[in-house]
Amino acid sequence: MTGKAPRTPLGMRVTEKLLTIFGPPQLGDSTAPHRPVSAEERERDQDLRTQLERVVGPDGHSYLVERQVPAE
Repeated sequence: MTGKAPRTPLGMRVTEKLLTIFGPPQLGDSTAPHRPVSAEERERDQDLRTQLERVVGPDGHSYLVERQVPAE
């Protein structure tokens, strides 16, 4: 072994160069006006915030876990 890291494939090098010009992909039209949040979306967001909890593991990765429901 020569101790060198394997060379990055040509496709990945081209993609990385293009990202400096075009930037990361965007979903939707960034110039369009924002639409109001619907009642259904607001309810879903509230459910997610009350039923799930964000936890950061010892390796630094974050993930969601279901909150413990207190026994009645």
